[in-house]
Amino acid sequence: MKLKTIGSQKMRDDAHFQFHALLLALILEFSVVMTKIKPIYDIYRSAYLVEDEVFKKIKKSPLTKPIANLDKKRDDAYDYMVATVKSARKHYSPEVVVASEHIEIIFKAYGDINKKSYYEQTSAVKNLVQELSSDKNKNHIALLRLRDWVDELSRINEEMSVMMNQRIDDSLEGLQLSMKSARREVDKAYQAMRKQIDLLVMLEGVATYEKFIEKTNAIISGYAVAARPKKKKGEG
Repeated sequence: MKLKTIGSQKMRDDAHFQFHALLLALILEFSVVMTKIKPIYDIYRSAYLVEDEVFKKIKKSPLTKPIANLDKKRDDAYDYMVATVKSARKHYSPEVVVASEHIEIIFKAYGDINKKSYYEQTSAVKNLVQELSSDKNKNHIALLRLRDWVDELSRINEEMSVMMNQRIDDSLEGLQLSMKSARREVDKAYQAMRKQIDLLVMLEGVATYEKFIEKTNAIISGYAVAARPKKKKGEG
């Protein structure tokens, strides 16, 4: 019996925060486990407290929610375009297939756009829209029936740019970078704890840790959906 695996690094900030809060609380319920992993637990909890502080600061920003909502719309628009291009490779029309292959090369050249920071993504999307709207690509876009979507992606991106420029300073962007760093440390400590428990089970047997593992796996199962990679959002 082992702890299930989960890619908590793929979770959104709120889910990541809640997931690790539940695990830390669960460890406290099992004194026998706490005794065995106390040094690692302390590192795990310390890393989590740093994430907690950054998370609170982000939540206090009045622009956090509207910017996040716009970012979600932008991601969704891009996702739709990538999915459309991908599915068009199986189109009955050879012209549409050629168009999809051509535009897919452009998407791939921009890499994982949706995982970039807000500022990086805004710049990348602006360049992408310009390229998709160029004379050499506009016929391909028309064949794929993506003209309106290119316009919509551009509109959302411009709105995002305006909103970010309205900020008095770059504190939110800085906090996002701090959150990424804090999350990495929490995930690193969690993985160390997980390996320690698996080792203890191997050396001492499962009996002592069975209930803890069962409850931990239940939490992991509950957050499994949140930890799934975003559907090929166009690598972006």
